[in-house]
Amino acid sequence: MKAWFKNRLNDIALAVMLLTRIPLRTIGTPAPNAMASAVWVMPLVGGMVGACGGAIYWLAYGFNLPSLLAALLALLTTVVITGALHEDGVSDFFDGLGGRQSKQRKLEIMRDSRIGTYGAAALFFSLSIRAVGISSLHDPAVVWIVLLTTGVLSRMAIPIVLATTQPARTDGLGASVASPNPWVIGVAFSISVAVAVVVMEWNGLVLLCAATVVAVLIGQISRKQFGGYTGDVLGAAVQLSEIAALITALLILGQL
Repeated sequence: MKAWFKNRLNDIALAVMLLTRIPLRTIGTPAPNAMASAVWVMPLVGGMVGACGGAIYWLAYGFNLPSLLAALLALLTTVVITGALHEDGVSDFFDGLGGRQSKQRKLEIMRDSRIGTYGAAALFFSLSIRAVGISSLHDPAVVWIVLLTTGVLSRMAIPIVLATTQPARTDGLGASVASPNPWVIGVAFSISVAVAVVVMEWNGLVLLCAATVVAVLIGQISRKQFGGYTGDVLGAAVQLSEIAALITALLILGQL
């Protein structure tokens, strides 16, 4: 029981360290497959990031700042917490999709630290759509609820991609979380369902469906285009699933 508890604490620390810039330490030396075991925590980390962004929106709104500026400050908060990890992923993902190069060349482009036209455009629209969408919600309480929920559901995209395709490389961030046990995927999904239903009632399941569909599509696209997923693919899945869940929330709440 003591070893099990230590492993779960390490799961939490590893997931937080992977998905954010929050400095934590593991207890002892983690097992070689420890990162894959930590996948179940990722939706909770996403919820924490979303809740922090929502809290900043609430604070900015309380100072009577325009809702769009409050939304931008909320996004800035999430970018700072995550170190722009997912934004980097979505830009590299679309750079890799651009053109008609071979799979190997696409992987090389994605690994290149420079950003191309496709990546810049994807990053611009990702930030713009989320900023406008968040500001359209207006009410800070609603924003907090939606950002918490979409934060959870978007990180659920990671285990979905892991479960539906294989890593494109034998090294890198994507390979480090490869092949999690089925129970890990099941726990992550159960957490996502529970949070979505508790926070947004049955509307949360609609958001979950939207995020899941996008995550599955990203997984299939990555398999055909790159031969599997990479860390950038996982980042893109998070961003695009979050956008899908946010737009779905706007439709449900009658803001579009």
